[in-house]
Amino acid sequence: MKITFFLLLTLIHFATLGQGRLDELLATTGAKELSVMKAEASIDQLIRPFLSSPLSDQKLLRTAFHRMHTSLLKKYEPLAEFNKIFESGAYDCLTATALFSHVLDRLNFSYEIIETNYHIFLIVQTSRGEVLLETTDRWGGFVTGRGTIAKRTGDYRSNVLAVSNDSEKKYEYSFKLYQAISPQKLTGLLYFNQAVKAYNHREWVSCAKLLERSYTLYDSPRCNELGSLLIRTLVENSVEEITKDSCLVHLKNLWIKKSESVASY
Repeated sequence: MKITFFLLLTLIHFATLGQGRLDELLATTGAKELSVMKAEASIDQLIRPFLSSPLSDQKLLRTAFHRMHTSLLKKYEPLAEFNKIFESGAYDCLTATALFSHVLDRLNFSYEIIETNYHIFLIVQTSRGEVLLETTDRWGGFVTGRGTIAKRTGDYRSNVLAVSNDSEKKYEYSFKLYQAISPQKLTGLLYFNQAVKAYNHREWVSCAKLLERSYTLYDSPRCNELGSLLIRTLVENSVEEITKDSCLVHLKNLWIKKSESVASY
């Protein structure tokens, strides 16, 4: 009885840890309690069969990868919010990677989150070697073999800005990134993507607030560049002074407060 009670407490402990991480991811979208409960139920239903699976770790990982694409990840949508996965199945490389990282934690896999300028992906450790998970590639995103992984990561290291078929102008960063980041920084990037979305919709104060939230979790050069861009936009366009002031309040903790843009303001 004591052993059973101890195991029960352990399961509750890990379930609570997992729930806490999911809550953090959903908080980036301001998800309501009902949405949180729906997301938790969806993930619990997805991973439950794997908790007692006889499959090897790599086969289990492959099965989980495909099951997430068939059950949750339905359509690619740039700058999708994390909660959209559970509402409509919409996702992008960042939100899908956040989902996979949470599931990998729940299934006790060791992994790295790799950030580049224009993409993010996962390297997972298994008993048969590393697996690269490209979360936006339903059919070819489960990559094994040293040579194949090296080729794929080499392409990512080049940080080439992909050509888009749509009319939206893509921003080219002044820096080059290829680095492992923590789950906390991944959460920061979710806020950053929503700041970009707010900027594109000319929601200047929302952009500044989201950028501030992102920066507190991850002092990324992305924040510096978007902050600078936002300041230049406010200065060069007919924006009300009260809006400018509100934005600057939220941007005060960024290095941008020392930049030439602010000085010119």
